[in-house]
Amino acid sequence: MIRLHPDEFTFAAPLFKDAQYYAQVPYSVIDGNHPGTIFVDQCPRPTVALVCSHLGYYYLAGCPDNMQFCCSLRHLLFKEMGQMDSFSLFFFPKDWEAKLNTILPARATRRMVRAFDFNSTRFSYTNWRHEIPKGFYLKSIDKVLIEKIANQVNPSINQTRLWIDKFISNGLGFCLLQEEQVVSICWSPLVGNGMCDISITTAEKFRRRGFATLVAAAFIDNCPEKGLTPVWHCSPENLASNALARKMGFQKKGDFPTFHCWVKPNNN
Repeated sequence: MIRLHPDEFTFAAPLFKDAQYYAQVPYSVIDGNHPGTIFVDQCPRPTVALVCSHLGYYYLAGCPDNMQFCCSLRHLLFKEMGQMDSFSLFFFPKDWEAKLNTILPARATRRMVRAFDFNSTRFSYTNWRHEIPKGFYLKSIDKVLIEKIANQVNPSINQTRLWIDKFISNGLGFCLLQEEQVVSICWSPLVGNGMCDISITTAEKFRRRGFATLVAAAFIDNCPEKGLTPVWHCSPENLASNALARKMGFQKKGDFPTFHCWVKPNNN
């Protein structure tokens, strides 16, 4: 197993070109928009690759019949890359699922993820500026706002200083505020291959007031200016997220399996 230098990350790109969901996870690292690590079986033409973003999203692609890589995979995930309490593991193609069922420990839980594609002809919330209530205001997320958001509603937005600089340069995000209180945010934690995943957080006391719709509309309306295509993922059971996706013009692509893994000391 070979750990690629950042200058070699593009070697892994062809293995992910047909991925049907969460493709912005590996491409955010490959494109240099998010800090991460990539492992391959060989270079410059790998047959299998594992992309590990520093947010705890990992993506495996290529040939699941590569026995040498598979034999090293469990140690890599739970020992070498085991600094996090947990991580989400995505994979392509679907043949990896059977292989991962034999590799991953019992504490790895299979979950389903629902993917949506954006249909711009169904997006009708271009008048979102007129929907901002009196006493509230909307701002693009910058370094100052990241600190405020991390302190008030979403600590994960401030995980690494390196990522913050890349987000300011390549990402997109909006924050709705009331005075100095963060109300709701919509931002792109992962940007790659021209795609940006949507993440929305609303402070608890401001929920069920339409603010998630407002920040989502602002975000989506500004994606073309950045040359980005928004994508949406959520669990099939998250009815509110499913409904908001459809409201914003997204169409269901399908449900895909993934694994959520807990890392514990003294793994075997």
